[in-house]
Amino acid sequence: MKALKIISSMAMVLFLVACGDKGECYNSHKKLMEMKSYTADATITVHGNKSSSIYKVKQTVEDPNNVKIETIEPKELKGKTVVYSENKWKVYHPLIKEVVEFDALRDIDEIIYMGIIQKKFIMSEDIKEKLTEKDGERCIEFKAKLPNSNEHRNYAKLYITEKDATPTILEIYNEDNKVTVEVKYTNFKYNPSIDKGAFKLEKLSSNR
Repeated sequence: MKALKIISSMAMVLFLVACGDKGECYNSHKKLMEMKSYTADATITVHGNKSSSIYKVKQTVEDPNNVKIETIEPKELKGKTVVYSENKWKVYHPLIKEVVEFDALRDIDEIIYMGIIQKKFIMSEDIKEKLTEKDGERCIEFKAKLPNSNEHRNYAKLYITEKDATPTILEIYNEDNKVTVEVKYTNFKYNPSIDKGAFKLEKLSSNR
């Protein structure tokens, strides 16, 4: 815990050195670092070699041990739910109406999971921060290499608004500096009240 606080403090110092308006930046960075949970709607665009796929999901996260991702779109996957809790992965798929437990996520589930905001990304030793503009709005950009990076998912950029530290966009880049995954967040809420049963995934009814 002490080491974690030291890393957090070092990240804050490096961040302020790179930031022009130190008051606004400090408050925004502090708010993000102190986040214990969040809920958000996310639109995830996965870029392939020939085409792109779009997924709309609802994220419920208690960092770092509880995650719930509910698929809203596409229609054929509506109701699919991925939960990480008690060191276990569980996936409910509406087509088979069963809950399946996995040791690790695979394929598209793994990519969609990467769309959640994790504080360990912000606290990465190689994190770089700067003030910038994104879609016409003043933002703070965080850039860091991804753990277990590969040629398709090498590093990421997270943008939060300078004014109130609301996360807006997460971009994942490949080794050629091209965006392979883009996540846009809406209805983002810091530290909401989350029901204790939110991360329990049992067999669900067929009318889900």
